[in-house]
This record gives sequence, structure tokens and C-alpha cells, in this order.
Amino acid sequence: MATTVAQHAVATFSSPVNGTTPIDANTVRGNDNTIRTSYNDHDADTGVHVQSSTLASRPAAGTAGRKWITSGDGGDYHLWFDDGTKWILVGDQTTQVQVRAAASLTAGQVVKLTGYNTTDKVPEVNVVASAADTAFGLVEVAISSGAIGYVTVMGVVTSVVNTSSFSALDQLYQNGSAGFTATKPTSGVYQPCAVVLRSDASAGSIYVEFMATRIVERTDNTANTIVLRDGSGAFTTGAITSAGLITFASLKGTGATTVTTILDEDNMATDSATALATQQSIKAYVDTKVTAEDLDFAGGSGTGSVDLDSQTFTIAGTSNEIVTVAGSQTLTISLPDDVTIGNDLTVTRHLDVDGTANLDAVDIDGAVQVDAAVTVGVDDTGYDVKFFGDTASAYMLWDTSADDLILAGAAGLDVDGVTNLDVVDIDGAVDMASTLQVDGAITGSSTIQGTTITATTALVGTLSTAAQTNITSVGALDGGSITSGFGNIDVGSSSIDGGTITADTAFVPDASDGASLGTAALEFSDLFLADGAQIAFGDDQEVTLTHVHNTGLLLSDAAGIGTTQLQFGDSGTYIHQSADGVLDLVADTEIEINATTIDINGAADLSGIATFGANVGIGTTSPTSYYTTDLVIADTASGARAGITIANANDGQARIDFADGTSGAAQYRGTISYAHDSTPASGYMRFVAGGNEALRLGSNYILMANLPTSDPGVSGSVWNDSGTLKIS
Repeated sequence: MATTVAQHAVATFSSPVNGTTPIDANTVRGNDNTIRTSYNDHDADTGVHVQSSTLASRPAAGTAGRKWITSGDGGDYHLWFDDGTKWILVGDQTTQVQVRAAASLTAGQVVKLTGYNTTDKVPEVNVVASAADTAFGLVEVAISSGAIGYVTVMGVVTSVVNTSSFSALDQLYQNGSAGFTATKPTSGVYQPCAVVLRSDASAGSIYVEFMATRIVERTDNTANTIVLRDGSGAFTTGAITSAGLITFASLKGTGATTVTTILDEDNMATDSATALATQQSIKAYVDTKVTAEDLDFAGGSGTGSVDLDSQTFTIAGTSNEIVTVAGSQTLTISLPDDVTIGNDLTVTRHLDVDGTANLDAVDIDGAVQVDAAVTVGVDDTGYDVKFFGDTASAYMLWDTSADDLILAGAAGLDVDGVTNLDVVDIDGAVDMASTLQVDGAITGSSTIQGTTITATTALVGTLSTAAQTNITSVGALDGGSITSGFGNIDVGSSSIDGGTITADTAFVPDASDGASLGTAALEFSDLFLADGAQIAFGDDQEVTLTHVHNTGLLLSDAAGIGTTQLQFGDSGTYIHQSADGVLDLVADTEIEINATTIDINGAADLSGIATFGANVGIGTTSPTSYYTTDLVIADTASGARAGITIANANDGQARIDFADGTSGAAQYRGTISYAHDSTPASGYMRFVAGGNEALRLGSNYILMANLPTSDPGVSGSVWNDSGTLKIS
């Protein structure tokens, strides 16, 4: 088989030995390393070897049997063999698999297995399309759809993949779109595929190994976490059982402490917060501490100690006060049947005395319940009895010297029943839970409080109630103030008159639609509303007028765009938002806009007839400056274009008509028109005067219709003299 040799600009044979193409003089040698003076077919001369003093670029594959030699980065050489479809590196440390492409594949794409082709007896591949796909190999040479080629499944691949975005020694994974990524997935199944050997855009080098084990990643498989499988194969974080040695750098539970070592120290000298101790160390340390130390104790007076190795700690009782009894592992401390207390006795709970308690003096700090009659003193000989309240200087006193019951300070008298008093002199407040009827006058500067207070004359001063329901007044409520907590004020047909009325929450009618704000004769003046205030209309508040801070007012409704209208006169004339960003002005008959200048900054879409009662200028504000003024199109800039474009389909007609009437031929006495055609060269321009076609201009002809057959006597006019075109 003939060997392909690249051509170089070096000394050549004086006479080409292979026809017309010179051969490198340093190229063809025999087994004895002598330069051959003739060229033989490779099959006929097995001693001919291919060399190259100046290495050439690899030619395209396609001729089976050709060889090609290249040098490596380290000075080593590689021999390539053309198998008819691609160059194969002979002796290279790569593993390639012959495959059939399910779609067109380009060099550098990562592929997956999609099936097996029984006709070609090779596996079928396509590019990976998902991060969950199992990558099978890397395409080094492009393979057409349905063609047979090779993919590399293991080995070093150079100048195929652009590795400039990676760093050397980066671990690569398939990215789900026919390429590589250096970002490891954080969960799910992923597959390490390659390691970057050289980072370069065109000469990048990677080591691929698509037979590597696929890894299943849990979302909680983070640093310092061990993930195991349970009996059902599901992942869990759990205990580790090992028959061998487990060495750890750090160990941590659910708390904040991390253990880094296990120490065997009898004296615990390291005192580390990150180390565990052995059983022997703990026992030796405890034994040393227990033997070396005593148990020290102290009482209310005096101290003592017990040698834990040789002495016993005794808790002794006292005569008629404390009894102690020890047995097994129990120490019982109790009182004897008869207890003698030499000093004070404080009882924090109950004291139950079945007999008679003979007490010289009693000081009771808590509650006392007496289930029988209590008598203080005897007839004609009494004693003061004083009851204090929680408020300072508030108490009730039975004063024996005055024979009076005195309520002092903030103390009051609360009577639920009827009390008949001949004369009452009250220096403080009176709280009545029911009706207080006073037939005479109530005088004084004190406060009157009650549920219902009825007065037949004016109430003057401060009127204060605590959560009462109403006050009914026949006279005027004049002066003073009504304090917080007051209930309803029912004034009947009267009015409440004041300077400023302040509401903490709201002013409301007694029912929906039950009251007006002002009357036809008594109108309010100004209305002041806060930022963002809203006026809601209707029982369902379906239409709202909202203040937009520093902007204006927003009219909207609960249903959305297109239903809220601002009407004028009747329901047929209104403004509304028909769609998002669209404002409609609707009227039964006409919308009239009166202004010196109307400026429309945007496209104008007129779906009806537009009638202009004055001159129209396009590009000019003074159309009357020109000779004809009804419609002026102006663009006076240098090189500018001004005009009218009439667009039609290729079978339509565009025209400008000149009319002197509104019916029949009077609508088109004169016409300038252009007839379009699907073949552009067949279109033509027509000129009509007096209702008759006078001139037709085609792409390759001029037709003058209705020419006079005699000289019209008008200088410069054209006429037909028996087939001869003449000009007067």
C-alpha cells in the first residue's frame, strides 16, 4: 500500500521518482538507513520507512492504509494509521469503541448509549441531553448521522476539547448538553468523566474515563457527614460498625463541640475541651481524687469534715425537737410526738388546733377564716378594730371612743341592697350600682358616676362615666367634658354643637345609607384627606377613588380593568380604561377637542372617517405658505424625501382621482394610477384626462391613446398623421 508523505521545501531528487511530485531527499530510506534512489510501492518494498525532517499537519482521513508520524510535547513520536474513516493513534494509551451515530456528532461532544444497531453490529450513540444521562464516550473526529465512527472511552485526548475555562487537575462531569462542567452536582446521580491535564483553548488535554463508578449524592451529604444505606437500600445517616481500626481527624455530635483526639492520661493534665478520655484514665483520676480528699460541711454554727476513706458522716437528732433513724440506704428525719420549741414558730401553711389555743398575743400576716361568731370586748367596754386596705392610708375603723364606723382614705362603702339614710354627709366619692334617686339638689365639687343619670335641669361641670350605656338629658349638656369610656349619647332630635369634634376610630351612621354628611342647606366647607386616603362608593365598596401620593387620584374598582367609568351627562358619555394601558373616550355622537394646538405624541389609529375643516400640514405648521394649501407634505432638509406612498398587492391598483362631482364619471374626471402585476415588469402607469386615457407608461413602452389625427394647432402638441407621429 502506498505511503503518503507530506511535501517540504527541501532538497529533492533530481528526477522525481513518483511521477510529478518531488519527494523529500531525507524521507525514503531502506533497512540499512541508506537513502533510496528509487521509489517502490510499500507492499513491494517492506524495508521502506516514512520519516519527516519537518513534521507536517495531518491530512484528512479517508484512504485506508496510510501512515503519519507526529512528535509529542516531550520529544516522543506517535504513529497514526488511516483506517479509511479516521486516523488511529497506533500504540496510544486510549480505548476507543466503534459506534454508529444516531445524529450528526462533532469533535469534543460527550455521548451516551441509545441502543444497538443489529445491521452494523455496533452500539448506537447520541449526545448527552440531561445531567442524569450516563456518559459513554467522547467524540474525537466528527461522525455524520447514521455513519460509523469511533468514540474514546478511556485515555488521554489532546486538541479536541477547549479546556481554557478549566484549571489543570479539575475533575470534570458531563453537563447535560454534550459537554463538560467542573461543577459537581449537589444532589442526585452524577458521573466523574475526566481530569484536566492542560488548560488551553486549542491544545487542551484531558484524561477521560467514562467507565468510572456513578455516584449518588444526597442533599445532606455535606462536609463531615457519612451517608449509609439501610436494609431497604434507602440512604440514611446512621451508625457505623467496623471490625477494623477507625481513625478520625474530628468527631462531632449535635452540639457545638468537636472532638479531635482520645487521650490516656491518669492526671488529666492536658485539660482539653476537644479530647475524650480512656476508661482507665477516668478510673485512675477518680480514685486519686476520692482517696486524697475529705467531705467538708458546715452548720448554722460550727464546721466539720469526714475522711471518706475511714470515717462515717453522722446526722444526729435533738431532744424533743428532731429524731433521726438510719437503716440500709435510708436516713429518716422526723419530729417526735411531743415537740418543744424554745423560741419562735413560723407556719407557712395551715395550723390545725383541735383543742384550745391560749395565745398571749397573735400577729397574723395571712388570711384568717372564722367559722363562728367573733366578739370584741363586752357590753359597755369596747376595743378599737381596724381593717387596712391595699391603698396607703385606706382603712375602716371602729372607733370605740367616738362610737363610730370610720372609712378613711380611699376606703368606700359598697351596698348591694337598699339603704335608708336620714342624713348623709359624704366627703368622698359614691359608687352606686343601681339607681340613685335624689329629690333635692346635689351640690358639691365631687364626681357623680352611674349607669343612667336623669336630670330635669342643666348638668354643669364634669360628667364622667365608666363604660356606661347612655345618658338621657332633658336639658342642655353644657360645659365640661365627656371622658374616655363613655357609652352612647342619645340626644333625640337635638344636636351636638362644638368647635372641633375628634373621633378616635370613625364617624358612622346608625345603619347602611342611614345618614348624610351635611344637608342641602348646611354644606360642609373643605374636606382634608391623608396621603393614600380612599373614598369607597357602593354597599360593596366596588368603586374607589384613591389618593396616590404626590401623583394624583386613582379611580378603580374591585372587578378590574374596563368596568369603572367616569360618566358625563348620561351613561353614553364616559371615560374608562378598556385594557391595561388603554384609555377610551366614549360619546353617543361626538367628541370635540377645542385648542389652539393639539399635540399628539404617538401613532394615531383612525378606524372611521377623518374630516378636516382647515388646511392639513405634514412636516409643516404653516401649510398656507404654499400655493395649494389643503394638504401640504413638507420636508425641506437637504437630501430629504417628502411624498405619499400608496402600497398595494401585486394584483392591485393605486390611483389618485381628480373629481368635479360626487357620482358617476364626475368622481374621476382625471386620474393618475399604477396597475400592479405579479410580474413587476408588466405593471404600468396610466394618465386620464377628461375621463379618457391619454397616456400609458410601461417598463418598455409608451402608449399615447386618443391622439388627434390632425394638427390641433397647439404648439408642442403631438398628433397622428396617418401613422406618423408629429409635433406641432
